[in-house]
Amino acid sequence: MVKTLRKFSLGLENVPAGTSWFLADLGEAKGKHDPWPYINYVLFILKQAYREFEGRVGMVTSPKGTKTELVLSAIGSKFGPFRIADLQRQCPGVGIDMIRRILKNLKARGEIQCLGRGQKAKWQKVKNMK
Repeated sequence: MVKTLRKFSLGLENVPAGTSWFLADLGEAKGKHDPWPYINYVLFILKQAYREFEGRVGMVTSPKGTKTELVLSAIGSKFGPFRIADLQRQCPGVGIDMIRRILKNLKARGEIQCLGRGQKAKWQKVKNMK
């Protein structure tokens, strides 16, 4: 349809057959068929499907400890100092409070150490993590 409009804007002398059939069907249907019942039906089906999908997604939960494992895996893959922001980028579904709690526990066990304070603080592994 866009190509046809471009041709019209360039001064098209004749209309392509497909376009003329489409225009003829539109002209014939104009005033005879009301599209709103069909549109409402499609919207109703989409709305019902979305509600069912929303309900099913709500039933799916991740097993307990999945986020902790994700953060521990991210920390285990780090070489050298890293920041909390690095972990946030690597673990998008995990909140900053959860990351801080995990870091605090690892620090208490002597597995990592904090190199600084505040937002720019860096963390570093002290020994190999499990």
